Formats: sequence, C-alpha cells, structure tokens
Amino acid sequence: MSEDANSKKESAHELLVKPILKTAADKCAPWLNDFIPWNGTKGGIPEQNLSFLFAHAFLQHHPSGRVFLEAAFDNYGKEGRFDAYLFTEEFAIVLECKQDIWGNEKLCEIASDIARMKPEGIKQMQKRHLSATPEKTVRMILANAWDDENEGKGKWWIGNSPDHNKWKRDGLDSRWQYGYLKIYDYPAKEVTKESDRRLLWLYAIAPDLEQTGCLNENH
Repeated sequence: MSEDANSKKESAHELLVKPILKTAADKCAPWLNDFIPWNGTKGGIPEQNLSFLFAHAFLQHHPSGRVFLEAAFDNYGKEGRFDAYLFTEEFAIVLECKQDIWGNEKLCEIASDIARMKPEGIKQMQKRHLSATPEKTVRMILANAWDDENEGKGKWWIGNSPDHNKWKRDGLDSRWQYGYLKIYDYPAKEVTKESDRRLLWLYAIAPDLEQTGCLNENH
C-alpha cells in the first residue's frame, strides 16, 4: 500500500528519509499476509522490527552505509539508547521507534522521545566517529497505529483533524514535520474492530540542527 500524507511542504530531511520509509513499508506489507507479529487480536509491529525494517531499507539505498542498533549515549549521567543510529559520509539518522501508539499516555512517550533527541546527544554521536563525520543529522520518530478507512488518527497526527480535541499535542514539537504511510488493511476477522483495521506508520522528522546553529560548539 505505502501511500503517504504529511503536514507541510517536504523538507530536505524528509526528501532523504521518505524513499527509505517507502522501501521499508513495501517490504513489510507482504510479510503481514503470512504472519501476525504480535500476540492477540490487536497490536502493532514491535519496535525492534520497525528498526530492522528501516535499517534494511537504509542499506538497500546506501549499500556503503553503517547501522548500529541500540546506540548508547550519556543522558545526563544515565545511559540512554537510541533505537538505531545509521549513517553515510553525507548524513546520519537517529531513529526512535514505538509500537502501537495511541491515546495520551502513548503520545507522551513520543513526546519524551522527541525531547531525548537533544543537541547534546547528537554531539556525542558525532564525536565518536573515527572517520569522516556526517555533514548533517536527521532525527526521526517511527511508530505504528491502527486507524479506520477515514484515517482520522493519521490526519490528526499531521495536524489536519482539529475535531479530536481529547488527544493532546503537548510535547509534539510544532517545528517537526509529521506524516504517515498507509501500510496494510487487515481482514476484519483479524482485528478487534471491523472499522479499525488499517495499519499506519506515523513518522516525525526534526528540523535541521546544523541550520539552526544548535550544534555549534558555543551552544
């Protein structure tokens, strides 16, 4: 399926990432004809599988790239981990994934991930390169969510559905770019609600830290 929608004009970062996302989605969708990768009648693709699918697609587009899953960094004296750190000589991607998000509690987890992708953590990753440091770093979120055929949740995610006031956008940085991909429509018998059977991948892509000056040594 892998049709997409987004919140604003495509940024340079989105143009880098979207072909990788579409390749990952096109790889994933046929697999879901053969196996349900969660326990029970409703769930989502576990986040480790999202990381793997994205990493696999990244290497298809960039065969000389590098991928490190669960990349550690110092989070104010505690060890933090990014779900994946991927890079070429030209750019790097810091990726955080989430499974089956919806509701304010899950949206708060997304907001927490956005907050963790601060310049200090990105500087740490850059300083650990032993060869050329990538020229730019893309920070992004990838999550899955169930929706109906009207895609009300997807439209809310990209800011085009003001009716859903019960869902809070607190912590969803307005400077980020929000979009989603339609991945798969499950048969009604496989899910809890007949109307809520479309699986979406929600994504969010941060603005360029280098352009904002947040990675300058004086910050």
